[in-house]
Amino acid sequence: MIYIIRGGGVLKAEESYVDIKNSTFSNSFSRDRGGIFFIDNCPSLDIDSIEVRNTTSTSSGYVIYINQDTEHNVEKSIIQNVYHVGSGNKNIKSVFEEGFIACVDNYATLSINNYYGQDFYGKNLSGGTFVVKHLATLYLNNIELDNIYGIGVNTLSLFLTVYFISENGPKIYIENCQVSNMENASEKPAAILIWQEKSEIHIKNIISQADGSLDINNFVVDNYFSLNVVPFIYSFSASHNSGFRSLTYSTIEITSSRFENMYFNNGLISDFENNFATYNIYSSVFSNINGVNGGILNIKTDDVISNRIAFIHSIFTNNSASNYGGIVYSTNPNISRTIFFIECTFINNTASIGSISYSLNKLSEPFFSNKNSIMKENSFATNPSYIKFTNDSLTSISVYSGEEFPGKIACSIFDDYDNIINIPDNNLNDLSTLKLENFVFFSLYQNGTNNGQIVGLANCYYWNNECSISNIKRTYKVFSKNSINIEVEIKNCNETGFINKDLYNFNIKSW
Repeated sequence: MIYIIRGGGVLKAEESYVDIKNSTFSNSFSRDRGGIFFIDNCPSLDIDSIEVRNTTSTSSGYVIYINQDTEHNVEKSIIQNVYHVGSGNKNIKSVFEEGFIACVDNYATLSINNYYGQDFYGKNLSGGTFVVKHLATLYLNNIELDNIYGIGVNTLSLFLTVYFISENGPKIYIENCQVSNMENASEKPAAILIWQEKSEIHIKNIISQADGSLDINNFVVDNYFSLNVVPFIYSFSASHNSGFRSLTYSTIEITSSRFENMYFNNGLISDFENNFATYNIYSSVFSNINGVNGGILNIKTDDVISNRIAFIHSIFTNNSASNYGGIVYSTNPNISRTIFFIECTFINNTASIGSISYSLNKLSEPFFSNKNSIMKENSFATNPSYIKFTNDSLTSISVYSGEEFPGKIACSIFDDYDNIINIPDNNLNDLSTLKLENFVFFSLYQNGTNNGQIVGLANCYYWNNECSISNIKRTYKVFSKNSINIEVEIKNCNETGFINKDLYNFNIKSW
């Protein structure tokens, strides 16, 4: 076992040319930065064809910490062809850990190519597998990672964590990357892919922060688990602090990537800002992403949408929402010209209502270029739009004063697609599933109160897809055509041989 107290468990190099090839490093440990390598202001770094087993640092960079104090040109800074099993040690106590593989600091540049890593464990993890600070640059190409576990009070992310102090940010480029089996046991919310502080993000094969950038192409995320509901990308600024977001006039482009086996309470993309940002997602696959409302997109009523979001030639398969909108959930009236699905494929997506899309109404849903070909039963749904009598309902009534109606008056609620509204998650046989927000309450009333009085139950709730009296009102999110009328004739009593009485103490005669 190699044990170093002050930086670089195997090698600490300053202002040197470093060339390492065909080597194996086992059981290295450092109480400072760099579990194996501490590289400081070196003009050239070339590490090729190495094997790493069980490396640990109680600070930054379990394999390598690299720093460059000034913006001088570096001849080469590359690590490639690496097989790495084991980062982190459950028996070593530390208060701060970051970077299962690398920490790139200040003006440093590092390229990592053809890197396979597995079985990473962080007991007090703060930053992810790769940590980039200040004005550094990181290139990742052909990266495959498996079985990453992080636990701590505040594990920010398990893949990439970016910190800033200056106005400008680092540059990060990622191509051909696959990450599988991640588990985040942080006590606080974190991010799956990226955590960035005080930054503006652009992803167009580039994600940039202010002047920083990150290039993502052909990225795969598979089987992610967290104790907390987390965003895919977390970006923090003074104005917001959660979600897959971009700041003012930024562009996010993702190409040929896969997003699989995730759970989001409010969708993969949510919490929109009024910031004129653009999301373009090309030829990507979204599979087995699950949520409550909207597996992929969740757009709230009060979101001011100036963003443009386009999915082009992408595939959505086996995604689900337990309530509304397997792919898209929106109660916002202003998204029809901002959200686009261009020639996308939808396979076996499910939701209680709207397996593909649930929107406020037809005019307020995203644009689907191939809507006619993907339209199936329950694939598109909207908020309640209108009500009408059921086939077995009375539609006119003629009774004497004080006489009960001769049958039931019943109506059902429909959406813009003429789907009957089915309220999910309310089961009278299981009180634990009852949700007040899923009830639609209604009331029966008369036009004028001086010449009549209703006796009996006049207020109730929508159940088993119908209302059992003639006039309903939502108590929240009222839809426009929310009432119907029924003609009721009160016939004159035959006063020959009969005496009029006030049976119900309403000062209205009855018989």
